[in-house]
Amino acid sequence: MTNQEFRKIKSEIMHSMPASSGNDLSGMIEDIYHYIGDSSVFHLDNLSKTGDLENMIDVICSSYSLNQPFLMGELEDIWINNLSYRDFECHSITQSKKLCILEFITHMSGKCYYVTGSITLVIPIQ
Repeated sequence: MTNQEFRKIKSEIMHSMPASSGNDLSGMIEDIYHYIGDSSVFHLDNLSKTGDLENMIDVICSSYSLNQPFLMGELEDIWINNLSYRDFECHSITQSKKLCILEFITHMSGKCYYVTGSITLVIPIQ
């Protein structure tokens, strides 16, 4: 998915339902702490609620591995299989030599609220 396609879908969702503001947002933060913070691949450097509806959860992590495709595959796998809501998720990945950023939006159909955020992976300098 292109970044432009992601932004369009994200905007449509944000205009059609309310943002999560309670226990669900806290629950996702706990899950991120567990799945990324306790990972043998990643080191959790920062995890915060931002108060910004465009990016409600901000995550910064790093790794000692230099294998960028492997790291992004692992991060995307954690996002899709463990963190995103099963009803709907959409994400976009942008990469440079120093950073990989996974931006996301996910929502539950029955409760009709969404969560946005970004997971920034800092790549070690080679």
